[in-house]
Amino acid sequence: MLPAKQGERFPPPNHHFRLYNAEYLNDPHEGCRIFQHMKGHRIYDELYRMLFNKLDTESAVTFLHEDLAVYISSCTLRSDRLDLWRAYGNNGDGMCIITPLSAFEDNRGPSYALGEYLKELRKPEGGMLEEMGKEKAEEAARGAGRQLSQTVPRLLYRVKYTKAEVNAAIQDLRKPLQEIANFMQKVRKEPKRNAIRKCVIFLMSDIFYLYKNEEYRNEEEVRLVFVATIDHPMLELDEQNPGRLFLRTDGFLFDQPGSRIIIGPRVKEKRAVDLNLKYRLNRHGFKDTRVMQSKVAYR
Repeated sequence: MLPAKQGERFPPPNHHFRLYNAEYLNDPHEGCRIFQHMKGHRIYDELYRMLFNKLDTESAVTFLHEDLAVYISSCTLRSDRLDLWRAYGNNGDGMCIITPLSAFEDNRGPSYALGEYLKELRKPEGGMLEEMGKEKAEEAARGAGRQLSQTVPRLLYRVKYTKAEVNAAIQDLRKPLQEIANFMQKVRKEPKRNAIRKCVIFLMSDIFYLYKNEEYRNEEEVRLVFVATIDHPMLELDEQNPGRLFLRTDGFLFDQPGSRIIIGPRVKEKRAVDLNLKYRLNRHGFKDTRVMQSKVAYR
């Protein structure tokens, strides 16, 4: 992230966020919370069966990975806490980067998933073009395409955990989803119905990963979320073997006033690490970023 090199010229910093494919997440139930809540629910079950009945509610990856995938970068609104060091800070032998919320965007443009929806609209056979008619489908595609973003926005979403929050999200989505379900009832051919279901999944795919089980509630997680197909021009492979797919934001870490790095409570030679970080930050032009020691007592 802050590469060092002897001499006057330093290589440029890699001060961006990486968003990794959701398939690498440890919890196989990630992305399924909304479906699991709808399935069998006295109000939402009928809507679930119409739009999502063929989906595996135990593994969201199974219905996303063939056509597109969700890419995620996870953060927390808390820092220097014992449970977080244990779970995510290399058991206390790592670093914590604190970035002010002012470094992130506050306006959401249309997601990349919208582009995949547009492709589905334009399919001549078995897609929405055939069902809606060419003129209406092309009009919808042109209107949405003008707004489509091809960049990874620095936009944080707060993860929700409680049943009440999941229920509220479904309630907000209920009216537009019901309109789609009503339209589907007029469609007789199953391939066309599947095309409609596919469009719904494309458009909702980034929402699925913002609702987690209540057992994670103490993490107070926020996420950057982006949807991309395997041919997205910004996709990269990381240094692992085999390499893992990721997208990157633009460089912004350490740029904002109030940026900090906390050295973990179990890091050895803390003073040497402190000086090393300050040197690298200074040489890369981030001299205002503070380096601090963890205040957590950790054996």
